[in-house]
Amino acid sequence: TQDDLVVVDRDGGNWRDLTNDRFFDRYPRWSRDGKRIVFASDRSGRYEIWVINADGTNLRQLSFDSRGDTSFPHWSPDGRRIVFHRSKGNVIVDVDKEWSEQTLQRLPEPEKVFVIWDWSLDGKKLLGTFNDGSVAYFSFETNRYELISDKGGYPMWLPDGFRYLPISPQSIYSGYIQ
Repeated sequence: TQDDLVVVDRDGGNWRDLTNDRFFDRYPRWSRDGKRIVFASDRSGRYEIWVINADGTNLRQLSFDSRGDTSFPHWSPDGRRIVFHRSKGNVIVDVDKEWSEQTLQRLPEPEKVFVIWDWSLDGKKLLGTFNDGSVAYFSFETNRYELISDKGGYPMWLPDGFRYLPISPQSIYSGYIQ
């Protein structure tokens, strides 16, 4: 199969390939301003993080020399940073700096693998899941992970910034975080 980035209107019309090649381009996320897309790709020989303009121009590799899988990139609310999973932990980079100029901000490594699914609008929390299926968030203010629920997947913040929406195998439900 082929994994590429495609932009299409809501009605299924106006199909436009942003990438169309043999590489696997996965986990795309739009910047909040709608101008860029961040994604993971194996086009360098291993999975790294890449950024492309929404019109398909300015394809640029953001991460280099990752050990193991690099995946699940997410934009900060201001669009200046990206958090992604690298090896056993999560790191944050400045999207506008070259790799040689980066100072990786590493999040503390929890006991279980933590996959980030969304960044809060106020920039203070990262919402995600542990590999046991539980939902949690990382707080930049406390530098800690806080367990929210023992079940649920793919949690996303709702527009108010306090409620979140995870999906469990049986249902969709919402929760509240202060």
